[in-house]
Order: sequence, then structure tokens, then C-alpha cells
Amino acid sequence: LNSIAGASLSMYKSGSGAEAMTLYKEERYQELADYCLDDVKLTKDVFEKGITDGTLLYTSKDGWLRLEVPFQYNIDECIASQKKKLQHKFL
Repeated sequence: LNSIAGASLSMYKSGSGAEAMTLYKEERYQELADYCLDDVKLTKDVFEKGITDGTLLYTSKDGWLRLEVPFQYNIDECIASQKKKLQHKFL
């Protein structure tokens, strides 16, 4: 998430999964909730950027390359597919 959000939006995660575990162990629940909410918002922003532009950028692990990948997502098809899967579960 951090690589894609950083390269595509110049926005970054507010922490890491390891830090989230520490927050939980130390019972710092409000900070943990804030971290999780920040991740959800960042994921939403990345998704919307991909939908709008049709591509996303990410940075290679070594940080030297910024790469562009196509982002093709049809929300209507996704919803229809999920409805169909749910209907089969209840039949």
C-alpha cells in the first residue's frame, strides 16, 4: 500500500503492521483505531485514483524504479458477480 500510495498520490501510511501490534499490546486502542482508519482511507484514495486514471504507479522495493501498471476495474461487473455468488450460497 505504501509503495502504491506514495508513487501514485504522494501520500503514505501512518504506521506499520508491526507498530499496530505494539499499540494493541500496550492497549493504546484509540491510536490503533486511528491507524486502521488511516489505512482504510488511503486504500480508498488509491482505489479512486486507479478508477479515475486507469493506471497506478508503484515504486520498486529498492526505490530506484517508479513503474506504471494498468488498473481496469468495472464496479458494476464486480457487484453483479458478487450478487450471483451470494445467491448461489443461499439456494
